[in-house]
Amino acid sequence: TSIGKYAFSSNDYLKTITISSQTTTIEDNPFTYCLSLENILIEGENEKYETDGGVLMNKDKNEIISYPCNKTQQRYIVPDTIITINKEAFRGNQILKEIIIQENVKTFKELSFAYCKQIQTLYYLGKETKEFITAIGGKCQVKPNQNDYQDRLYQLSTISGALRYEEHIRFNQDSLCKIRGNG
Repeated sequence: TSIGKYAFSSNDYLKTITISSQTTTIEDNPFTYCLSLENILIEGENEKYETDGGVLMNKDKNEIISYPCNKTQQRYIVPDTIITINKEAFRGNQILKEIIIQENVKTFKELSFAYCKQIQTLYYLGKETKEFITAIGGKCQVKPNQNDYQDRLYQLSTISGALRYEEHIRFNQDSLCKIRGNG
């Protein structure tokens, strides 16, 4: 049995979903924008998948596949065992305000944290990569011939040896160039 990419996407009625013990393939995040989804469960023993506190992971617990959009906690610490955050794993989450990502995480797939409207801070304890910028939605972009930007920017700053991304709604080209190391 398999669950295809975006199979339940934008379903506003799902609060809890139970994945069959017979499920052998789950593509990307089939629960993107399920804004009422609070919990993901696995029925019995599954050879490929596991949940931890309602978060869907692979059986080895080294990849987060899906974090429910409406899970009630505001802070999430990515477990030490995780090395990959799947494509769109957190996309559209409405509750999380802070995520702490352990240095063990080496792979961030596309748009992992995109459109998480409440996130104020992402702490990544590892080394910054271009993948990480893409994972948060690739919002760091220079638009030519404009001095004032309304787009969201995740600013890099070093705090205690860790990278910290904070959302800034208003900024100008001079500050953007300094953040990107161009000025």
